[in-house]
Amino acid sequence: MKTFETLKDVLENAIEVHTRAAELYGDLARRQVDGRGQLLLESMIDHDRHMARMLRAFTERAGAGALGTYLQYTLEEPPEAFLGNLAPGRDQLTVDDLSALGQAVHHYLVDLVEEARRETASAEARELLGDILQLETAERQNFTRATIAILEM
Repeated sequence: MKTFETLKDVLENAIEVHTRAAELYGDLARRQVDGRGQLLLESMIDHDRHMARMLRAFTERAGAGALGTYLQYTLEEPPEAFLGNLAPGRDQLTVDDLSALGQAVHHYLVDLVEEARRETASAEARELLGDILQLETAERQNFTRATIAILEM
């Protein structure tokens, strides 16, 4: 069943995912002994903190009309549940494990924005979501490149 949420709610969910992902990665980094894993986790922490700031800036610049746009939308899992289900059950993770974790977060966020964009009729909201989608997609590609570089070390 779809529920109605405002665009602001959707953006706040995305900000929360980035914020909580950075916290999860920080927790994993404190327990990780592999140097390459540490390096990737630090990159992931920086990335998600940066993305949370960027999304806050998008939200602050957006018009009240766009942010108040209601979307008929279903968030499959709230951010805390999604990240809780992703949290690994062990301390030491390989770069491949960390890559899969990061890719799952990126996939969730891209899906979140894509679905919200499909559900809006507002041109202003659609444009804002299109900009965010481009940013999220570019960051996913940057993450993939960073992971490959670390694997090649």
